[in-house]
Amino acid sequence: MGLRKEQPGPTLFDDEPSPIVRTRSGDPETSRAAAATITRKKIRQSQEEVLGLFREFRTMSDKELVFMAVARGTSQSHSGLRTRRNELVVAKVLRNTGEKRKFNGARCASIVWGLA
Repeated sequence: MGLRKEQPGPTLFDDEPSPIVRTRSGDPETSRAAAATITRKKIRQSQEEVLGLFREFRTMSDKELVFMAVARGTSQSHSGLRTRRNELVVAKVLRNTGEKRKFNGARCASIVWGLA
């Protein structure tokens, strides 16, 4: 099932809260109603949390990002953190450093992201 986006997504530079509705086509009406309460301001705050970690640690893989965010008591899910990181990459605030590294005994190396 794909996401249905009924309003344009947020940018990092929007100041006014406005609803952003992102639901799957099969989601019940209650999910759509809950999604409609999410505002650009909330999205920006979640992005700012991720950006703050990159300002502090400079470069991180997604696994390191999740580890550090959880260690600091984030309320965001692991996938939410990765999504916010991707939004910051699309906005050209973060970038792929071209480096890969393993984290905490992982079998595969992960892409390392950093400030643009």
